[in-house]
Amino acid sequence: MSRPLTAAGRAHLKKRMMKLPEQMRVRVDASLSGSADALVDAIKAAAPVRSGDLRDSIRKVPLEDGQIGYRIVGGERGKGKKGWYLRFVEYGTKASPGSQGALYKRQKGKWRGARRRDKRAHAATPAQPFFWPTYRRMKARIRAARTRALKRGAQEAK
Repeated sequence: MSRPLTAAGRAHLKKRMMKLPEQMRVRVDASLSGSADALVDAIKAAAPVRSGDLRDSIRKVPLEDGQIGYRIVGGERGKGKKGWYLRFVEYGTKASPGSQGALYKRQKGKWRGARRRDKRAHAATPAQPFFWPTYRRMKARIRAARTRALKRGAQEAK
């Protein structure tokens, strides 16, 4: 029976992985690195391209604290970072009406904000899912590669 990947499940997995011989860890890390590279390439290929910023922001990042594995990230906010709108492309947006002459917004007893008369309406953007469908399509292949690496590492460690 498999254990779900909740906080307790991750702690259990981490504890078991730390007991593995170093040779097995190296083999599993190489397998996960290759799988993460393949997943990044597949997600980039499936990403809708207008300017290329979204596609170029997708990358793999190693997990912290000595854990074995990688996280696929993309579309981060911040100065100089591009592709921050990944979630809007993946999930779509809903329409918002214009302000229709509302001048100010009252918050915490003070008048804040500028004139809101010029707020533009925003049309709904349909979802263009590319990230999660690609992951779901490749999930079985990634798990199989990890299992093969564990078996080979166990055979070499004996």
